[in-house]
Amino acid sequence: MFESRCGVDCSQCERKTDVSCRGCIYMDKPFWGSPCGVKSCCEEKGLNHCGQCREFPCEMLATMGVDQGFDPKPKLENCKAWAKLKLRRASMEDLTAVVSVEAGCFPQAEAAGKEAFAERLRVFGDHFWLLEDEGTLVGFINGLVTNEETIDDLMYEKADLHIENGAWQTVFGVDTIPQYRHKGCAALLLQRLITDAKKQGRKGCILTCKKELVHYYEKFGFQNWGQSQSVHGGALWYDMRLEF
Repeated sequence: MFESRCGVDCSQCERKTDVSCRGCIYMDKPFWGSPCGVKSCCEEKGLNHCGQCREFPCEMLATMGVDQGFDPKPKLENCKAWAKLKLRRASMEDLTAVVSVEAGCFPQAEAAGKEAFAERLRVFGDHFWLLEDEGTLVGFINGLVTNEETIDDLMYEKADLHIENGAWQTVFGVDTIPQYRHKGCAALLLQRLITDAKKQGRKGCILTCKKELVHYYEKFGFQNWGQSQSVHGGALWYDMRLEF
């Protein structure tokens, strides 16, 4: 649910497209070229945004943009709201909530059911992350580990194809309930899985997505490898790969 380091709501920016700004989370440096102290500070501390900092709200954040006429209060409130979001690994106790969120995110032909999720939680629960807002499940991400460079449809059905010491972390799905979409929740989940995969020494991450989402995953460094052989749910999918 975070879109920037400082709390700015990037989705409301009218200049974003004009200046080709992808948001500071996805850029090495701001579009204007010079360093941003707030962005640098957050990233040096390993924080997603200022709301996670023990020193929040610091003077640098509170005075940022004031000399240019910007009111700091909205971004400070956003940081407070984002700080309420918590990531944790899933357990079998979360099964009912997970199934409910999945049903609201995907068409019936594409959605995994209770039995499939139970097996995923049993076999690769360490690769299943939940995002909660004050205890309410608002999104999740999951995927087995494999030595294959693309996802095979059979993987969705057979959790026991998981290879714990495999080379590639898959992304079966990034679920976010409707009222929390376009607020950075999917990014937070995806970044968590990518970070884990790097720490675990994987070659990278793989997923399939529909054409309209190719550009979204490209923001995280995924490359489009063309139309997938997947026929999951009767839809057209594209293979995406992020190599570390």
